[in-house]
Amino acid sequence: MLPKTKKGYDITELIFQIRKLLQQPEKQTVAMWTIDTYQVDTTKHLLICPDKKIEKLSPKEFLVLQKLYSNKKQVVTRKQLLEEIWGNDLSEESLNNIISQLRKKFTQDKCISIQTYPCIGYQLDF
Repeated sequence: MLPKTKKGYDITELIFQIRKLLQQPEKQTVAMWTIDTYQVDTTKHLLICPDKKIEKLSPKEFLVLQKLYSNKKQVVTRKQLLEEIWGNDLSEESLNNIISQLRKKFTQDKCISIQTYPCIGYQLDF
């Protein structure tokens, strides 16, 4: 609480309190996605499996999953994924490997699938 003077609050105390608040670290909230029986910790890029096993997602795995999750039940084109995640370093083989790795990580739940639309793209269903 700021001390009150006859003319309002003491300006030096007000400045001190504002600086104190600005120096406090931001409180991070853990954002979680639910993909059927799995959970994804979006802060730490962790996949929490139904059996409580925790797997770390690689940066590219997380970015591909994020794109598929944010467009769930819609087809995300290969071109979109390659341009947005790999940029100028287009790597179709890397994208194929990432999709394969993600499918393996979701094998405990048969309701989750990453559908392939040949020559078009992928769709996350759950």
